[in-house]
Amino acid sequence: MQKHLTPTRIFSATIALIVLTLAYGIHVEKIGAGLNEKSFATVFSVALLWMTSRTCFKINRVKTEQDTHATGSSDARVIWLFLGYSFAYLALDELLQIHENIDKFIHYI
Repeated sequence: MQKHLTPTRIFSATIALIVLTLAYGIHVEKIGAGLNEKSFATVFSVALLWMTSRTCFKINRVKTEQDTHATGSSDARVIWLFLGYSFAYLALDELLQIHENIDKFIHYI
């Protein structure tokens, strides 16, 4: 039997990661030690943001299919599409440190 990523499993994994990260920080006597940009917590955060983005795009697709069968407003589709791109940007920003680099560039100018 194949295990699926259910919201409960994702939530449980997130809580476990937070607890482990804090325990590591307490162990090394620096609470934020496991929260730097190159840590596993960042990679996990990118994965969560990316999955959220994909979910928004899937909801957009379902709404599009529903709208072709019934006359309705496309506002819901636009919102889910916007959210999908927003979460995709947040995932890329977390991974590539886009806003940090923009900040450095602005201070350089």
